[in-house]
Amino acid sequence: MRFRLLRRRLTISAPRMAVRSALPWPFRWAVIAIVLGFCGAIGLWAFEFGKDIAGVDGNAKDELIQLRAEVLQLRTERDQAKLVANTSGSQLTTEKTTQAGLVSQVRKLETENQALRDDLALVQTLMPLANKAIKR
Repeated sequence: MRFRLLRRRLTISAPRMAVRSALPWPFRWAVIAIVLGFCGAIGLWAFEFGKDIAGVDGNAKDELIQLRAEVLQLRTERDQAKLVANTSGSQLTTEKTTQAGLVSQVRKLETENQALRDDLALVQTLMPLANKAIKR
């Protein structure tokens, strides 16, 4: 008999029961919100503590300001170096064109000099004949 009563209470044929909590729903939500806030605060504390242990974000703002100043300085140095390189490049180009002009002028003068030597040699070959003709 006890078995039948126990079986009736523990099976599908058992009477329906409604379980209700002792706290009303606004208090329950307030307790859940407080617990979640507390968990969030612990999580944030653990995150910040982990960053401190790892050494991240110790003085990142100061380092960022320093790095920005260094980048600015390096950019100005780069611009000055570019200016010098461009100036020297243009000077090199003008010197090359001047050298090419001088080389062509030297060649022209050498050909002119050779022509004058040829003319002088002709005149010198004619001079002895002219001297002989005058003496006669």
